[in-house]
Amino acid sequence: MGAMKNRLVGLALFGAGAALIYRFGISDGAKQSLKEAIGTIGEVVERISELMGEMSGQTVEDNYLPNREQTIAQWERLGY
Repeated sequence: MGAMKNRLVGLALFGAGAALIYRFGISDGAKQSLKEAIGTIGEVVERISELMGEMSGQTVEDNYLPNREQTIAQWERLGY
């Protein structure tokens, strides 16, 4: 339980430090750039989520690799 407490305390300190640096340590232009970067990351995550949703339910055929038959034959010759 001590390790979990140490992690939570570390995370809280990191968050507080980041908030203080954001509030007092960087310029308005840097804040704007950071907000834009976070927005871009959010858009990318949303797009990936949409793509994953579109792919759900799709199946891949068993023989999708061109050398699959050769590999299966080699394993059979080896006794597997």
